[in-house]
Amino acid sequence: MRSRTRICLTAGAAALAVFVVTAAPSSALPPPGDDGESPIERPPPTRPPTTTTTTEPPAPRVLESLTVTTDSVVATATVHHNGTPALVTIDWGDGTVVSRNPADATDSPFPDPWTPSDPAGTSVFEHAYVAPADGARFTATVTARIGAESQASEVFVTPRYRVAQGTVSLSVIDACDSSFDTRTEWQVYRDGNAAAHRTWEFEESNNGFPPHAIPDSAFHVDVTAEEGRARSVGYFVTETDPFPLIDEFVGAPTLSLDPRLGSRSLQLVMDEYSSDCRGEIITDVDVRLLTPGLSGGPVAGQ
Repeated sequence: MRSRTRICLTAGAAALAVFVVTAAPSSALPPPGDDGESPIERPPPTRPPTTTTTTEPPAPRVLESLTVTTDSVVATATVHHNGTPALVTIDWGDGTVVSRNPADATDSPFPDPWTPSDPAGTSVFEHAYVAPADGARFTATVTARIGAESQASEVFVTPRYRVAQGTVSLSVIDACDSSFDTRTEWQVYRDGNAAAHRTWEFEESNNGFPPHAIPDSAFHVDVTAEEGRARSVGYFVTETDPFPLIDEFVGAPTLSLDPRLGSRSLQLVMDEYSSDCRGEIITDVDVRLLTPGLSGGPVAGQ
């Protein structure tokens, strides 16, 4: 019995010794790396790379703008551009195409002979369109081109005309008075919607009555074809006597100011109001297509 108890105590002491060694504190363990090996290096956390997209700004246009103005049949195209391109081209839309080199200072119509170069960054062109036979307004598409760039502008072209009536002369074909009257008195009254109202009175000899030029009777108006169709001037011619009851109204010829009739000479015979005297109004009408800034000749009669 005693020997069995000793064996048990001996076995318990051994077990206690094993427990003490096993429960030694962790501070007694060598730190990592103290065993002669390299320390453990953990890779840093990684994030997906950020992608930055860079958008290049578009290259500036060389042809910045096109402006077109018209005055009668004359069009002025102003092209604004960056720098000095080698060539600026204008297509006027009527089959006419012109080009200019902005670097050539002598190749510019603007603004006057003393300063022949265009402003910097600007090219100016002028063009005269052909007016249609009826003088009506029409449209034109003007296109500017610089390299591969282009810009278009649609404009209205309204032809305008200067209709000028020259000095009026009164010619007597058959005298209204008898052969015993050596002098004849006349009154010419101008009426209409084209010129100021005027009255002229004068006296002429009956012996070979030459055409009498009426002073200050010439005038002109600037009209479109549509306006001119509604404009006219009339001359009321009367042979006067001391006694108003025997005044003789010779006639009232009317001149149309329609520019489509063209330039012409007129001899308007007056005899429809009297059987014993006749006369005529003589004058010239000159019609010119207005081309401001450019030369333009008369429009031929039709």
